[in-house]
Amino acid sequence: SPEDLELLRSAVFYNWAQLDEGTADYDTSIQHAKTLVPERLHDNVTDFFRNWHKYLQPIEEIWSLIRRLKEIGASVYILSNAPTHFADHADFYGIVQEFDGIVFSAPLVMAKPTGDLSVSVRYLSSETGRKFLH
Repeated sequence: SPEDLELLRSAVFYNWAQLDEGTADYDTSIQHAKTLVPERLHDNVTDFFRNWHKYLQPIEEIWSLIRRLKEIGASVYILSNAPTHFADHADFYGIVQEFDGIVFSAPLVMAKPTGDLSVSVRYLSSETGRKFLH
């Protein structure tokens, strides 16, 4: 129902910024989110947190752009705010293999724009041995 959807939305996103920053524990967040909804929705909360990476809809035009950039020899990187769960499951999408480097915010315990983006760039530089303008 629309009411259940709103309850679920509020519960699962109550501390999403902290999950992106890596300052909130993922499993603790699941348990807390369950306290914000009726018991009949607990399985929905768990399913969302454990499987949301499977529900994302790829934007085919972006995937095509990434492939075209790789075909012409461009290096392509991901700098993204994302919880550790997504960082651990990003390879669910084969397109991830096309990237030359990936930095997700939560494992570094920082997120953009509140964090200093230069930290992500420096990390990416140290991992790839390449220099980037920032």
